[in-house]
Amino acid sequence: MAKCNLIKRPLGIGNCPSMPEYFRRKITTKQGFSIPKATIDAGNAAIIAYLQTAILNKDIYLWPQMFASEDQSEETVYQSTPLGKRAVREGFPEWLISYSDSLFSHTAMYTHRATTGRSIFVDTAGQLHGTSNDAGDFLGLSMQLLHTEKMKPNTGSEVATSPVRIVLSDTLEFDRDGALLPVSGINTLIELTEATVSVVSSIATAVVVDVKISADGTPLQGLVNGDFILLTTAGAAQTISSVVESPSIPGRYTLNGTGLVTGTVNLAAPVDISIPAYESMTAQIVTI
Repeated sequence: MAKCNLIKRPLGIGNCPSMPEYFRRKITTKQGFSIPKATIDAGNAAIIAYLQTAILNKDIYLWPQMFASEDQSEETVYQSTPLGKRAVREGFPEWLISYSDSLFSHTAMYTHRATTGRSIFVDTAGQLHGTSNDAGDFLGLSMQLLHTEKMKPNTGSEVATSPVRIVLSDTLEFDRDGALLPVSGINTLIELTEATVSVVSSIATAVVVDVKISADGTPLQGLVNGDFILLTTAGAAQTISSVVESPSIPGRYTLNGTGLVTGTVNLAAPVDISIPAYESMTAQIVTI
């Protein structure tokens, strides 16, 4: 049986006048991701550490700084008759967010199109916008659409932008159960950056590779033994006895071993690499 909500919360004044500010960044998450209440209670440093680990585990993605944000939310639908007016349904919250970062970022944004998941908005006051569950955990707002649109080219008077449309799936999630979580240090979080591994040469005792940042070809320096994974064709691990970085060619590494065979080489997972937060998307074939 339907039951009306007859409990009215008081509207008196308080000493916490927090209100949402202008959005400047967003964090997209898996549907089940949350910041536990225990982490929130532990303080700001614990929250930042929790988010950084989630980025490395690819549970969340921290998007670039927004260039512009336009509210395109659907208005509440009403029905009017000569005898009165009633609300039919709430309109869906919707934003068209523009980025002006790079063509590489634009193509990467296309891989994040989705019809599920959650979004945590970060405003200019450093507040995270989301909702909470009965346990007091903080979650992002449920999305029904995250859609990267075609790039708007430079017009001579306006810069090129990457438009991304976000439509929330629960029209009352923020109005009814909204939560603001003040966090300092969001800009200290390190986003995942794509790196490319290429094989220069390979013999049974050494595999030479170049490692560069995919977007601009900048050499990735400072990697160590544990940052590389060398496998056989069957997927078994091959032992790398040492890794030597070239003193004359930045980003070039020699992976030394004994009895190495044909297989693949790649970087370790972002959470395991010694220099956060780089990820190589594709393992490269090593032919010996």
